[in-house]
Amino acid sequence: MELIKSKDYENFMFLIPKELKNSFPDDKLRPAIDIASDIINKEGISTGDNVQSRIEYRKNGTDTIAINTIAFLYKGSKESQNPFSHEITFSFIEKYGDKRIVSFNINADPQNAGNSGLKIQPIDKLKLNSDNVGNYRVYYSEGLPAKTVYGKNKGVFALEGDSKTFKSSGLKDIFAPIFKELENCNLKNPEKFTTMLDYSDAEYIQAELLFNNLEYGIFIYLPIKVKAAQNNKIIIRQLQMANLGYQYYLDKSDNKKLSDLLENIKTKNWSTNYVDNP
Repeated sequence: MELIKSKDYENFMFLIPKELKNSFPDDKLRPAIDIASDIINKEGISTGDNVQSRIEYRKNGTDTIAINTIAFLYKGSKESQNPFSHEITFSFIEKYGDKRIVSFNINADPQNAGNSGLKIQPIDKLKLNSDNVGNYRVYYSEGLPAKTVYGKNKGVFALEGDSKTFKSSGLKDIFAPIFKELENCNLKNPEKFTTMLDYSDAEYIQAELLFNNLEYGIFIYLPIKVKAAQNNKIIIRQLQMANLGYQYYLDKSDNKKLSDLLENIKTKNWSTNYVDNP
């Protein structure tokens, strides 16, 4: 972000693996850096919950590649379903490590799927099996002020991986009773969503899970301390993709055991399982 802020095109190119440099032509890269630089110099470098990470999994032949994207989000001045007007993103893959980027983008109205069509059908019940979890990401934010140190980070932690680490970390045993509680919940009034949630510096825990036997993913959001009206709601999202699907609301007061099981995740010492850059 500092290189972009100062429009240091030459040193920015050192962040790109040699074999990918042709994917960053100068006539496109420089204008993109110029636009991002203007945003940064006007709004500053995003911090806290306005810096978010998301994982996408893409097929490459018989292999699956995990793409880790870091998004620096900027809020707009207008009230809308999508609270953000722009985002600056950098993507990484394991092959090149976290010191080399494989993509860089500036998006207007980020995370908004707009008029994209839904291909999945809403559900009224969840029947999830921890044996079928393929990939996962669990994220906790302490909110402000951030005080607690988790691994190499203060106030936040993330756990992510595949079915093997889901089991070896102990998350499989944690989520088995969570899935059992979800089976007892009635999902009513499905609501299409096309944007990310606005966390507003809340204390919260969330989990995004992909299953080998389902055509959709499941996202669970538990607000712990938040000023917004969603304070008393557990949000379940049925994901066609990260920013498109159906959203359901559960009352925390009616689902206290589920709420307690989810909140219990933050009390565990996950040791070496913490992601260095959540």
